[in-house]
Amino acid sequence: IDSVDIRNIPNASTLMSLVPIIANSSNTLYKLYYKIDSGTLRAMTRIGSTFYYRATWNSTASTVGWHILNVYAKNSLGTTVASTHVHVYVTRTYRYALYYEIDYMSGHSPPASVRAYMQNYWKAFAIQVTFKVDDVVTDPTPSDGKITDTDFWKIEKQYNDVWHLSLIHI
Repeated sequence: IDSVDIRNIPNASTLMSLVPIIANSSNTLYKLYYKIDSGTLRAMTRIGSTFYYRATWNSTASTVGWHILNVYAKNSLGTTVASTHVHVYVTRTYRYALYYEIDYMSGHSPPASVRAYMQNYWKAFAIQVTFKVDDVVTDPTPSDGKITDTDFWKIEKQYNDVWHLSLIHI
């Protein structure tokens, strides 16, 4: 059975900025393409030897409002063998603000590149993410060489102190 699925954008999603599109095909011999509404058909890039493909859509080139994201699987002759679509709403403003306090073990501070990647990923879904890299935490029972569930909750109680409200609707 020939099929193609959009994996990371549910129908009726609100999007902004650079939007990652991840899709998969039922056959690795197919090439995947996407287009917005009746616009230009654009090739997606296969991820390794998997059935997954990715592309980045610059939604700032589209007008604010509802659009159709179409994904097509084409065989070696260029014939469409499967397709799917989702309706998406393009916006220019964030819909939500999400705040993360990051407490970390010594030597394991989250790199700025990882934080920037996460901020950009969620920006595509109109969610503004702010990180507060906060405390260097210590293992309350270092002699056992592991963090148990009990240790985790002790650390949580001692260090989780920056924000108490984690999701705010804008």
